Amino acid sequence: MKFYLNGELTPLTNSLTISTLCKNLEINLDGTVILLNDDILQKNQYYFPIKENDKVEILRFVSGG
Repeated sequence: MKFYLNGELTPLTNSLTISTLCKNLEINLDGTVILLNDDILQKNQYYFPIKENDKVEILRFVSGG
């Protein structure tokens, strides 16, 4: 089974959630927006399981000056 992570086809392990994915990728969730199938997720939705062919986009916002 596979899903799309930032546009790239990625292997999907059983019971992978957005929260677990971010932890595995060492992503700090501060300043991060996550979309699942083009819908912005609220933090309480990070425990939803990722399903086959889901599209996950992780966007990090950085300020500069």
